[in-house]
Amino acid sequence: MHRLGGPWVGRRAASGIVRPMDLPAELRRRPFTVAEARRLGVTDSTLRARDLCTGLRGVRAADDVPDTTRSLAAAALLVTPEGAVVSHLTALRLHGAEPPWPLDSDHRVHLTVPAARTISARSTLAVHRAGRRPPWVLVDDLPVVTPEMAWLQVAATVGVEMATVIADSLLRRVAPISSSDRLAEALATLPPRTRGRRVATSALALSRPGTDSSMETRARLALVSGGLPCPLVNVPVLDDDGRFVALPDMQYARERIVVEYDGDVHRTDRAVWRRDVERRQRLEELGWVTVTATADDVLRDRDRLVARVARLLRTRSRLSHPSTTR
Repeated sequence: MHRLGGPWVGRRAASGIVRPMDLPAELRRRPFTVAEARRLGVTDSTLRARDLCTGLRGVRAADDVPDTTRSLAAAALLVTPEGAVVSHLTALRLHGAEPPWPLDSDHRVHLTVPAARTISARSTLAVHRAGRRPPWVLVDDLPVVTPEMAWLQVAATVGVEMATVIADSLLRRVAPISSSDRLAEALATLPPRTRGRRVATSALALSRPGTDSSMETRARLALVSGGLPCPLVNVPVLDDDGRFVALPDMQYARERIVVEYDGDVHRTDRAVWRRDVERRQRLEELGWVTVTATADDVLRDRDRLVARVARLLRTRSRLSHPSTTR
């Protein structure tokens, strides 16, 4: 079976292949410990089969158990002390917020465990210790820190921009996972000198509900860090009769400037490309101008994007509010 990452990686070489039907029914669809399997009568030769190994000592899984975030976290919890909860990046994934680049390359299972408990080092786990159990909820029967706490935990390890990107990922326009109020409430519970509190405070101020992607957030932050006003996020543009025209990623309404982030899908999907062209033509007819940002603008040459928007803001502000002489 092809394993994608996490604890399933690094299976040790062993002989034999086990079919799921060779295992007791209660072990066929989930990770399990060697001790549990032995209690149910599974032989040591079966447990040494190469397609049962998970890379976690003492944990096995049948070949058709997928290496989803949920199954990887369930396997990790089997070898951690009582009171452990899934946390940090893994918790964000379980709540449905995919960590942005470059954090998305971290496929370790992050766990927060009681400070007094011991756990052996494993390269597939990231173990964090806490004096008390952080706020948590059950997600698919697993103890997982709340999305707000996961954001605060990651904010303690990254800068303001990344913490803002993650906050926005919890506040998406479609199916938001949290709200600005809930993030603020969680932040307020942290003691003043808590690591990451200042980063989270700044990130919360910069975050905006209703975004659609991490790169859209990064484009907005590029404008703000370049000294420009923060644009409105996903606010509909209406024509003079109040009819819907477009829902741009960002806009400066007074100057009638739209800023759109275009990923590869806007180039490779012809239907998306045609919709983009039609929408921009309708905006132009109403006197709007569109600035298109790409990954290069956001990740490599922010000054270019900031300069384009700044120039338009100056020009169109003068046109909208010309000076008068007496």
